[in-house]
Amino acid sequence: MKKIGRGEGSAKHFIDSIGKFINQLIADVLNKINTLTIEAEQFTKPSAKEFVTCPTCKVGKISLRKNFYGCSDYKNSCKQTFPERLLGKKLTEKNIKDLCSSGKTSEIKGFKAKSGKQFRAVLRLVAGKIEFDFNNK
Repeated sequence: MKKIGRGEGSAKHFIDSIGKFINQLIADVLNKINTLTIEAEQFTKPSAKEFVTCPTCKVGKISLRKNFYGCSDYKNSCKQTFPERLLGKKLTEKNIKDLCSSGKTSEIKGFKAKSGKQFRAVLRLVAGKIEFDFNNK
C-alpha cells in the first residue's frame, strides 16, 4: 500500500499478493480441519439431575427437564410432572422435593393471581396434582 501511495507499485501486484495470502490461509485451515479430532462426548447433552423419588410410581426419580419437572420412569407410563413456573413463580428443586417427600411445601411468596395481585400459599400434592392451601396458619 505504501509503494502504491508513493507511485512505486501497482494495484494489480498488490491484489495478486493478497489473493495468494488468502489462498494460503485457506489451505492451512483445511489442513488443520483434516487433522482435528472431534469426540462425540463433547456434544452429548448432560443428563438431568435426579433429586427425589417420584411420589406416584415410587420407582422413577424426579428431575428438571426443559421447562418442567418430570419422572424418569415416563417410558413405563408414569405421567407425574410438575411445572417449573406456577402462576409467575419459579418452583425450586427444594419445593418439588418437599412436595414429593412430605406432600407439601413451606409457605411460598410471590404467586400472581389473574388480577395481578400477589399472594402466598402452601402447595400440597393431592392425587398427583398441586393444590394451593391458604389455611396454613
